[in-house]
Amino acid sequence: MANVNDISSNSYDSSSSIYGSRNVISGLASGMDTEALIKNSVSGYQAKITELQQKQDKLNWKVDAMRGIIDDTIALSGKYISYTSKTNLYSESFYTRTITTANGVNADKVSATGRTGSQVTIDSVTQLASQARYSVNVSALKLNGNSMTGSGAIDWDELKSTGSFSKTKISFNFDGVYKSFEIGELGVSSDMSDEDASAALKNGLQQKLNEVYGSGKITVDTTGGRLGFSVTSAGSHTLQVTGGAQALKLENGLSNYLDTDRTLGALLGESYFDSGEQTLVINGVEIGTFDKDATMSNVLKAINSSDAGVSVTFSSLTGEIAFTSKEVGSAGRVEFGGGLAERLFRPESGPSGMTVGELLGDKLPWSEDGTLNLNFASAANGKYNLGSVSKSTTVQELIDKIGTVEGGRFSDMIQFDRVTGTYSIHGLDSAHSELDETAAARFSLEVAGSGANRESVSFTDVFLQADTGYRYTAGQDALVTATVNGKTMELSRSGNTFEIDGLSVTVKELFTASTEEEKVSFTSTTDTKETIETITAFVNDYNALLEKIHKGFATMPAEKSTSSHTKYEPLTESDKKDMSDTAIAAYEEKAKQGILYQDPDLSMMYSRLVTAVTTGVNARDLQSIGITSAFDITTQTTKLEIDEEKLKKALEDDPDMVSDLFARSTSGGASSDGLMATIKTSVDLYVNTSSASQGVLVKKAGTKLSSVSLLQNDWQTQLDKIQEKIESWQTKMSARVDFYTKQYTALEKLINNMNNQSSMLSGLQGGY
Repeated sequence: MANVNDISSNSYDSSSSIYGSRNVISGLASGMDTEALIKNSVSGYQAKITELQQKQDKLNWKVDAMRGIIDDTIALSGKYISYTSKTNLYSESFYTRTITTANGVNADKVSATGRTGSQVTIDSVTQLASQARYSVNVSALKLNGNSMTGSGAIDWDELKSTGSFSKTKISFNFDGVYKSFEIGELGVSSDMSDEDASAALKNGLQQKLNEVYGSGKITVDTTGGRLGFSVTSAGSHTLQVTGGAQALKLENGLSNYLDTDRTLGALLGESYFDSGEQTLVINGVEIGTFDKDATMSNVLKAINSSDAGVSVTFSSLTGEIAFTSKEVGSAGRVEFGGGLAERLFRPESGPSGMTVGELLGDKLPWSEDGTLNLNFASAANGKYNLGSVSKSTTVQELIDKIGTVEGGRFSDMIQFDRVTGTYSIHGLDSAHSELDETAAARFSLEVAGSGANRESVSFTDVFLQADTGYRYTAGQDALVTATVNGKTMELSRSGNTFEIDGLSVTVKELFTASTEEEKVSFTSTTDTKETIETITAFVNDYNALLEKIHKGFATMPAEKSTSSHTKYEPLTESDKKDMSDTAIAAYEEKAKQGILYQDPDLSMMYSRLVTAVTTGVNARDLQSIGITSAFDITTQTTKLEIDEEKLKKALEDDPDMVSDLFARSTSGGASSDGLMATIKTSVDLYVNTSSASQGVLVKKAGTKLSSVSLLQNDWQTQLDKIQEKIESWQTKMSARVDFYTKQYTALEKLINNMNNQSSMLSGLQGGY
């Protein structure tokens, strides 16, 4: 039996029976090829459907071809006319790129970019701009849990009453290594006196810690019955008590560093929050309010995400919290607004909170009882005995002692700045009015007693180098001496990079020039290499686009026969059955040829793009820099040609002229558009993807760069209408197949009944 298209399919044809799912007895009784008869009866319908589907295929080919041109045009625009592109020929600055070289002995200390017509030299850099910085060692903050000493004396009675005395554990984490010890294994027993038990605990624990972590790293102390630990080179090691009995008075989490996951209530004491939440203010900005359950980590994160103009970091290794102003220069600051900020980040140190033992350290030899008999020595006024001071004497008490000698002459000499955390030394009269290093060198402390070789230490080493636990350095401006066109000026700048008549100068190191050779001058040359490469690439891409557009509308469709002018139509599925893939591809290549032939919009677009480079002021200007146009007989298109040497000379001699030719625009205030603005106008007219102002070609065919245009364009509307017609004709053909199927089915049944009756009569007659 013959086969015809499945009428439920949108393809041209298939091998399915015309009956589809219909229940039909075909030609069994009549011997007729009813399927072939029906196929012939509806062949007119099928021919109409095939015609529409071929029309649909050809229109889809047109869409694909047009979108190829649209995509190429948008790509050229994005590469050479987009502000986000590194090869934007629409940018004036693209043509004035320069290589600026620093000259002179100190050339490595200064750099510059840009171009200037002025004569500029940098004569000295006496100060670099810096950010304000505040740093504090957390050990100076006296936060709860930041001390490695128990909160009180060990309660041995409570320990002995537990019934598991020897199993009591102390756990540690030292530089990431965890270890636990039981009291029993440390040599401590329940029948010892409190004093003996403390001594045994100290010795046993010291031995175990030495064995596990190495000798000399952790020191155990039980002075006054309180268990405590100290770490050698604390900035290089971290120690934390991760577990211990309450009776040992060791708080879990006790450490020699700040645990930022601890709550503010634990660090400051919950009583600090008795009045409620506390407000944190830095640089006059309210960071937020915090209660006792907030962690130090919460506070640091809030500061970094605030508008206070500072960033804060914490290093558990160095034990330092550091604030840095985001603004560079003297305007940068780190100022705490009292309250919570002062309590968290400002130590209670200074002359009253610091001891002479902390101030002097081992700079002078202490006696066995921890005292010193001191002289205060003045280079101009002689020596004064201050008497005995101990390690626990406060620095303020020492300053007061110095202030009482010679009728109080030296009472204002030593001053402490609470903001910066530093001491300063002041001269005492007009002859010695210097500050800090010069003045400090005139004074010293020495061990009192007989002998000419008494040990002494200058105020420079004592006070100016005193470690108060924190430091604040104000932001400062860069101080530069520059000579511009013969005029020398002192410049103060908030940053280390600043402008001088078009030059962007960066100062990197301090220097003072005493000769012309030591001054830093600048030489600028035009960097033409990248500009020439980009313009050359643009010319090639522009030529390729013009050729593609011209080929689109000027190429005629292929013909099977020059005499009959028969065109190549899309293949049907039955056409493809006996063809190879290579043959199909070759055929469709010819069928797609000239698919956009005589498209008026492409023709107009080509004309506009050619006119942009061949007529008017743009064409004349292009010729002056080595870019000319010529007709290519091979491709039948106008093409640009470039003389790179002439272009290079134009860029070197007058880069502003080249920039004006390419980048000027009436929207920027020019009297006429330059080349790129002219091209942009044409490109936007045809391929603009904005839904508010779609380009002519985008309206016609759509583009993947605009999802709306893919569904709403002129050719898609035509495709939708063709599809509606195909479906309408398929419905009509299906109805005719149903009609003929019923007729032939009834005929088959009638013939079948007649055959049955004939057979029966024949049987009744005995076969005669």
